[in-house]
Amino acid sequence: MKNATTKLDALINGTLKPEDFTHRIHLGICHAALCQFEFFEACRVVTGGLKRLAERARRADRYNATTSLTYMCIIADRMNGEISDTCAFLDANPDLCEPGLMARWYAPEKLQSALARATAVTHESG
Repeated sequence: MKNATTKLDALINGTLKPEDFTHRIHLGICHAALCQFEFFEACRVVTGGLKRLAERARRADRYNATTSLTYMCIIADRMNGEISDTCAFLDANPDLCEPGLMARWYAPEKLQSALARATAVTHESG
């Protein structure tokens, strides 16, 4: 994803088109933000942009704080400050693009709950 920084800028500026937003772009935006900002600022920028994107698409119910913050944590952990190229990072971590990754840690009903959408909830133990 050669344009992750461009997509991040578009998310921040409110010009990213909802129809252009895919899971891979979501991951790329998270990675680009973590390359550009310190962790908590990157989380603020990405989550704020995603909320606005969902609202513009009239799909505010699609925003999920738990999903967004979990991906930010996983990406930050795997980057370990070393992989700054988004394409190389995603190629090295193909499981991030697989459907059902969140099911490793969350029961579907918990992940889709109103609480999980509004704030980060802890993962299932076990």
